[in-house]
Amino acid sequence: MKFKDYIRLGKISVKSRKKSTRNTAFGLSFALIILIPIIFFTLAFTLDLNEKINEKKSISTFNIATVDNIEGSSGSRENNAISRRDINQILDSEGIEEVNIYDTLYFEYMNYNSKDPSILSVDIDGRKISYKKEDLTIGDYFSFQNKIKVLNNDSNPIASSHFYDLENNGVNTFTGTGFKGDGKGQIIISEYLLESKNLKPEQVIGKKFTLYATLSRSGNIYLDDDNNPNNSFDPFDSSILEREITILKDFEIVGVIASEYYQMNYTMQQEPHMIINYSSLYEEDDIKYKPILTEIENPFEKNNNNNQEKYYVATYPEDIDKILDKANEEKFLPVIMPAVKYANWHSSETIIKNYQVVCKDFKSASKIDDKINAAWSNVTGTSASYNPFAVSEFTTFKSFSTMGIYMALGLSIFGGIILLATLLNLYNTINYSVESRHNFIGMMRAIGQKNISIVKSYIVEILLIFKKSLLWILIFSAALSFLLKFIIDSAFTNYNDSPLPIIISLNFNYYFITLGIVLVFTIIVALLFSFVCCRPVIKKSILDVLVEDK
Repeated sequence: MKFKDYIRLGKISVKSRKKSTRNTAFGLSFALIILIPIIFFTLAFTLDLNEKINEKKSISTFNIATVDNIEGSSGSRENNAISRRDINQILDSEGIEEVNIYDTLYFEYMNYNSKDPSILSVDIDGRKISYKKEDLTIGDYFSFQNKIKVLNNDSNPIASSHFYDLENNGVNTFTGTGFKGDGKGQIIISEYLLESKNLKPEQVIGKKFTLYATLSRSGNIYLDDDNNPNNSFDPFDSSILEREITILKDFEIVGVIASEYYQMNYTMQQEPHMIINYSSLYEEDDIKYKPILTEIENPFEKNNNNNQEKYYVATYPEDIDKILDKANEEKFLPVIMPAVKYANWHSSETIIKNYQVVCKDFKSASKIDDKINAAWSNVTGTSASYNPFAVSEFTTFKSFSTMGIYMALGLSIFGGIILLATLLNLYNTINYSVESRHNFIGMMRAIGQKNISIVKSYIVEILLIFKKSLLWILIFSAALSFLLKFIIDSAFTNYNDSPLPIIISLNFNYYFITLGIVLVFTIIVALLFSFVCCRPVIKKSILDVLVEDK
């Protein structure tokens, strides 16, 4: 028979069972209208969205605070830090490409008052420069941090992930050679220190840099007026306070980090604008740089429990000026409290060390995130998540990824149940058609028609039933798919406007790929059902088929 004959016979068969055909076509339409958007979302999500997230490598970069392994403790809740033991176990995981380790030191700003509004003072190539608050402001946000990052040897001042994203966005991220040799007496600064003073990065590379800080009360810490920690001391009458000291002297500028680095997101705005190598920090075993901390009650202040507030007095074994002169001469950064101190200065046994961990991709980062949260749970005793991320969008994207997986799974189960019920109905329809036409099939075989021709007639019949559903499937599945795309795209519009835009958008081309998958599925179903339903009939002898019909 010719193909048009198959179509004519199929139409006659479908027309003879109008009610069952209509019910089958309706059920099939409903199932595919639900299932096509689900398949579209699953394909676009797993094959495209995750790939777009991976294009921004900084999303999968963590900043993790750690403390020494204190006996009986898993970390420090007060300092948002996990233990070194846990971080070492995490670093053994697969999918980690880079680890940068650093300490963070805080220095005291210059005093801010109406007579002298300067908050920072440096010297670049012999030119003393003072900065006001507005000189170091991004838009309406004062972003400059009174921090100095101290890199461990072999660590990078900028994570490769951040460097990659900025360079891909057309940013000249770094100017200069970076640390040379052991890096002692060298410094990397931010472009923010130059922009407000009309200086270019190329102009300052190789020049000398000096940083000043204020020696004054900082929080609850005071500097002793002598070298004896056991005598009386009135911090409010101390003449050593409220003066400017030099904490970095003639360090060579070996690099300038672009201002765009600090605009990547809110978290990056908290990054230090000065970076030195660990070789420029005082030796840990050098006793002359270590103070004796004495805790004393403050007679003038009370805490929330109505108890006298505590304060600390830092007593150094040598004269402060001699320590500063020696440190400046040897190109060391002296941690002279309260002018320079660690974040958790009052607890020397829990000095914070930061780990910047760059993961291979978003999938690897998600696994590392689970291990970090498990370590943080040991610290807090709760299921609260740790938030160590250099780019806060990671948390959002991970939640979205998890939600998307569960949503796709749930909808797939729902759509699959409907489709299964519809396919069973379709199978029963075709099987009934075969059973009711034994006489026709027997006669066709008797006049020499091949078995494959009989199967073909039912394949065409199934395709005709699908054709009846096609228009409704196309209209409503396209509408639902586009609505799903609109919801997802709208939810992530904010990320498209960030300094490093992340275009989170469902690619509608996957809808047409889904239609192709459905078409292939339809053909496979037609072939399978036709062969299965016709097999009992075409395997019997012609006489048996005709006798059964009688």
